[in-house]
Amino acid sequence: MRKALPTLITWVMSRVSFAQRGRASGGFTAALFAGEFISPIVVIALQGGQPESLPAALTLIAVGQLLLALICWGLPWLFRSLAEPPATTAAATRVSADDKFDALRKSSSTH
Repeated sequence: MRKALPTLITWVMSRVSFAQRGRASGGFTAALFAGEFISPIVVIALQGGQPESLPAALTLIAVGQLLLALICWGLPWLFRSLAEPPATTAAATRVSADDKFDALRKSSSTH
């Protein structure tokens, strides 16, 4: 975990704009410490106070985390169409700008 944490926070910071970095790092830190606080509570609740059921409780948590990771991994592909602007080519953009210029020139010549 020693090398993974700086790598993860660096990745998070590279995915947000400069204006959102404070909020993103605060959210990352809050989520990290909330997980550290809630983890023993969840483990104790799952094992029901029975020390011999600890392996089963940890297995259940591992399966839940795996499912959550797969869901989070798939979300960008699921909502990719909402995040990306429509693709435009340079030629289409140039034609559009030329059309606007022509329309402006025609409207100024008629006045």
